[in-house]
Amino acid sequence: MPSLGLQTDLMFSRYSGVVEDVGRYVVITTPSNPNYYFGNYLLLKTPPQAGQWTDLELDFARYVGAPPRIRHFAFQWRVSGEEDGADMSGFMQRFYAAGL
Repeated sequence: MPSLGLQTDLMFSRYSGVVEDVGRYVVITTPSNPNYYFGNYLLLKTPPQAGQWTDLELDFARYVGAPPRIRHFAFQWRVSGEEDGADMSGFMQRFYAAGL
Protein backbone atom coordinates (compact mmCIF):
# COMPACT_ATOMS: atom_id res chain seq x y z
CA MET A 1 0.00 0.00 0.00
CA PRO A 2 1.39 3.44 -0.87
CA SER A 3 2.23 5.83 1.94
CA LEU A 4 -0.32 8.40 3.04
CA GLY A 5 1.53 11.07 1.06
CA LEU A 6 1.47 8.98 -2.11
CA GLN A 7 -2.19 8.16 -1.55
CA THR A 8 -2.89 11.89 -1.46
CA ASP A 9 -0.87 12.42 -4.65
CA LEU A 10 -2.80 9.61 -6.35
CA MET A 11 -6.11 11.20 -5.29
CA PHE A 12 -5.16 14.39 -7.14
CA SER A 13 -3.74 12.39 -10.07
CA ARG A 14 -7.10 10.65 -10.48
CA TYR A 15 -8.80 14.03 -10.58
CA SER A 16 -6.61 15.44 -13.35
CA GLY A 17 -5.43 12.27 -15.09
CA VAL A 18 -5.42 8.50 -15.09
CA VAL A 19 -4.17 6.09 -12.41
CA GLU A 20 -3.93 2.45 -13.45
CA ASP A 21 -2.51 -0.58 -11.66
CA VAL A 22 -0.73 -2.78 -14.22
CA GLY A 23 0.77 -5.33 -11.85
CA ARG A 24 4.40 -4.36 -11.26
CA TYR A 25 3.58 -0.65 -11.30
CA VAL A 26 0.90 1.91 -10.83
CA VAL A 27 0.92 4.06 -13.96
CA ILE A 28 0.06 7.73 -13.55
CA THR A 29 -0.60 9.78 -16.67
CA THR A 30 -1.92 13.25 -17.32
CA PRO A 31 -2.74 13.20 -21.06
CA SER A 32 -3.52 16.92 -21.10
CA ASN A 33 -0.07 17.80 -19.74
CA PRO A 34 2.70 15.48 -21.03
CA ASN A 35 5.44 17.72 -19.57
CA TYR A 36 4.16 17.34 -16.00
CA TYR A 37 6.83 15.09 -14.49
CA PHE A 38 4.84 13.97 -11.46
CA GLY A 39 1.68 13.64 -13.46
CA ASN A 40 3.36 11.18 -15.81
CA TYR A 41 5.34 8.55 -13.94
CA LEU A 42 5.62 4.95 -12.83
CA LEU A 43 5.01 4.20 -9.17
CA LEU A 44 7.12 1.12 -8.49
CA LYS A 45 5.69 -1.35 -6.01
CA THR A 46 9.20 -2.33 -4.89
CA PRO A 47 12.47 -0.38 -4.93
CA PRO A 48 14.47 -0.74 -8.16
CA GLN A 49 17.23 -3.34 -8.28
CA ALA A 50 20.60 -3.49 -10.00
CA GLY A 51 20.28 -3.92 -13.74
CA GLN A 52 16.61 -2.96 -13.83
CA TRP A 53 16.94 0.58 -15.22
CA THR A 54 16.80 -0.31 -18.90
CA ASP A 55 13.63 -2.35 -18.32
CA LEU A 56 12.12 0.50 -16.31
CA GLU A 57 12.80 2.95 -19.13
CA LEU A 58 11.25 0.58 -21.68
CA ASP A 59 8.20 0.05 -19.46
CA PHE A 60 7.93 3.81 -18.95
CA ALA A 61 7.80 4.29 -22.73
CA ARG A 62 5.22 1.49 -23.03
CA TYR A 63 2.88 2.68 -20.29
CA VAL A 64 3.49 6.43 -19.97
CA GLY A 65 4.93 7.52 -23.30
CA ALA A 66 8.06 8.41 -25.21
CA PRO A 67 9.43 11.31 -27.25
CA PRO A 68 8.32 13.46 -28.79
CA ARG A 69 5.21 13.54 -26.56
CA ILE A 70 6.90 12.59 -23.26
CA ARG A 71 10.47 13.84 -22.88
CA HIS A 72 11.29 12.67 -19.39
CA PHE A 73 11.44 9.64 -17.12
CA ALA A 74 9.96 9.80 -13.63
CA PHE A 75 9.81 6.96 -11.12
CA GLN A 76 8.69 6.83 -7.51
CA TRP A 77 8.68 4.11 -4.90
CA ARG A 78 7.90 3.88 -1.25
CA VAL A 79 10.80 3.90 1.17
CA SER A 80 9.75 2.57 4.55
CA GLY A 81 13.18 2.52 6.16
CA GLU A 82 12.95 -1.24 6.69
CA GLU A 83 14.45 -2.32 3.37
CA ASP A 84 18.08 -2.15 2.38
CA GLY A 85 17.14 0.51 -0.16
CA ALA A 86 17.30 0.79 -3.91
CA ASP A 87 20.41 0.21 -5.98
CA MET A 88 20.98 3.75 -7.13
CA SER A 89 24.11 3.14 -9.24
CA GLY A 90 22.23 2.81 -12.52
CA PHE A 91 20.04 5.71 -11.48
CA MET A 92 23.03 8.01 -11.05
CA GLN A 93 24.82 6.72 -14.17
CA ARG A 94 21.82 7.88 -16.19
CA PHE A 95 22.03 11.35 -14.57
CA TYR A 96 18.66 11.08 -12.85
CA ALA A 97 18.01 13.38 -9.93
CA ALA A 98 16.91 11.89 -6.65
CA GLY A 99 14.40 13.66 -4.47
CA LEU A 100 13.20 12.92 -0.99
